[in-house]
Amino acid sequence: MHTQQRWQLGSRDLGPAPNLIPLIIDAALPDGPAGSSGVSLLSLPLGAGSVLDHLLDRLARVTPAKVLVLTDSSRPDRNGNGRAIMSRAGIAVQHLSPAGFPEAMAALESSDHLLIVDPRCWPTSDYDFESMVRCACGYRGAIHAIAVGSLAGGAWEQVDLDAEGRISRVQRLYDHMSWPAVADAAILCSLVPARLVGQKPPQSLACLRKELVARGALSQDLPVLSGVEDLGQVSGILALSERMLEPVLADARAWGLRQHSPGVAVAAECRIDPSARLTPPIILQRGATIEKGAVVVGPTVVGPRARIGPGAVVAGSLLCADAVVAGGSVASESVIDPRWTGTAGPASACPMELPSSKARIDCNVFDCSTAVMLQKRRWLHFAIKRFMDVLLSLLALVVLSPLLVALALLVKLTSKGPVFFIHRRETIGGREFPCLKFRTMRSDAHRLQRDLLRKNLVDGPHFKLKQDPRITPIGGLLRRTNLDELPQLINVLLGQMSLIGPRPSPFRENQICVPWRKARLLVRPGITGLWQLCRNADRSNGGFHEWIFYDLIYVRDFSIWLDLKILWATLLTMGKRQVPLSKLVKVPQEFASAVSRS
Repeated sequence: MHTQQRWQLGSRDLGPAPNLIPLIIDAALPDGPAGSSGVSLLSLPLGAGSVLDHLLDRLARVTPAKVLVLTDSSRPDRNGNGRAIMSRAGIAVQHLSPAGFPEAMAALESSDHLLIVDPRCWPTSDYDFESMVRCACGYRGAIHAIAVGSLAGGAWEQVDLDAEGRISRVQRLYDHMSWPAVADAAILCSLVPARLVGQKPPQSLACLRKELVARGALSQDLPVLSGVEDLGQVSGILALSERMLEPVLADARAWGLRQHSPGVAVAAECRIDPSARLTPPIILQRGATIEKGAVVVGPTVVGPRARIGPGAVVAGSLLCADAVVAGGSVASESVIDPRWTGTAGPASACPMELPSSKARIDCNVFDCSTAVMLQKRRWLHFAIKRFMDVLLSLLALVVLSPLLVALALLVKLTSKGPVFFIHRRETIGGREFPCLKFRTMRSDAHRLQRDLLRKNLVDGPHFKLKQDPRITPIGGLLRRTNLDELPQLINVLLGQMSLIGPRPSPFRENQICVPWRKARLLVRPGITGLWQLCRNADRSNGGFHEWIFYDLIYVRDFSIWLDLKILWATLLTMGKRQVPLSKLVKVPQEFASAVSRS
């Protein structure tokens, strides 16, 4: 199972959690070729059980008493239970129609809270209802869990237009910067005081949230680091089904299944004809049948009492309870409901190989190939690199401590302000850290930079002037000798930086180029590196693309041997002479002429 991301909301503790009543909003499956099937989304097979089973398992950890399920009376009710209360997994499940919703709300106490779940918006990190309960201990208003992405480094662009419809600005947004834009579209669940819900059943969590805001109800959003599977789309259902195959097949016995063959798990009362061809991963739930000559290619889940007829081909699909794929039919990447009667796709759309990259990885047996050996060697290089960073930075701090103290006194005595300039930079994985340098500018330098932008001599996010009026008397000397960067040895010792690596940059600079940001954040930034050694001899003419080029070359060719060559070249030149790139790495053929001209 995927690691569950804990949801957190900083609040003052106001006492024990209120009494929670879960309310699950049911919906019909997406319409298929035969139109609306009326099949409940909660009855959809998922792993070894159903969507409802999975939700009840998660809810049992916070409320073992009763769960309400809101159904839609405008569609055929295949559950056939109306308002009946049934026991499932030790929890009383009460199905409500919209007409019966007001009566159920009237029976609740004024202190009760509804934990409302709409499974059409399913978190890829899975549900964490325990965190919602902890939030309720410190906040008595409405709480909405919002999926804000998985911090995978992706970006999207926002284009601003002026009054005439012309482009005035393009902003690239990453991770938490895009949170406000997803607040309405990715609500995973809501914890709402029952008295605020009213007598009208909520159509969706987004509608409920807007209604509460319009009524002036106190509410907070809880950001959740998770993606979303849209179960209102067939693609989302299949993606979730494939995701749930992994934990079940890893330990089939714990889920009440037995292993039929590697990568194929079956429940009781299943029948599989010996002539059927099965390519994992596949799960067959209770009473499922695969008949003579059928071909089933994973990732596929066959629901309770579903049947795959003679000679039928099913690939990358999900069969609902009681669904039938008739003999000779072909179903590819589809959700098959009981009304399905035709061919879902041409036979050419059903490959005999596994269509899923995840499935291929799960079923292949890897040996010690060249690629694996290279990856192991790369890991070893990272371990040696970190050992060298700790050893050399600690040694340098001890040896240079008198010089560091003297420089600190000079900075303090020659200008007003702190000794260190602390700036937030991004390290490996995009985590921010306080990058240390001796202060070489006036304390209000950042404010003055806006007034000097028109005099900037370099492109991209750089800022450089020939005679910068913000530099202090001692600051010029520190910059020319690179002594201002000596405090970064502390960052190296703490694991925030490395001696060798790309130049440490803030988020504002990193957002300029998405592939460059992704690549350079695979390693720790360094005090020195290829860009510092190999860039244009005239530092004012060094372009932003040159910076990108050297960073990407370092990440691509990273090794301990390259780090040692960069460190030795830095000590020899002290950053005063340009070092040809060909002396350090093998220059890609397509860039050889461009590098030689620089």
